Amino acid sequence: GAALAALARSQSVVGLENHTSFLNAVREGKLRATARPLMRGRRTQVWEATVTDAEGRSVATGRVRFLALEAGASLAGETVKVKESSKS
Repeated sequence: GAALAALARSQSVVGLENHTSFLNAVREGKLRATARPLMRGRRTQVWEATVTDAEGRSVATGRVRFLALEAGASLAGETVKVKESSKS
């Protein structure tokens, strides 16, 4: 979600933090991931996600913090390039 929203604003995102906890093993079946923004600022965003199995058990949870960069911005001495969206 964060990357798609940034792409629409001609920005690129980089991950600053990622913490994932794997709670239960799953060997087969469908999984469902649900993500929600906890904080969506102009330059940084924090998202939380939960993955559940077919029975509704939480099998993983995580939180990620992104930095959104404008095209042409400088990061670690490199110029940020924004990829074009591919529409199917």
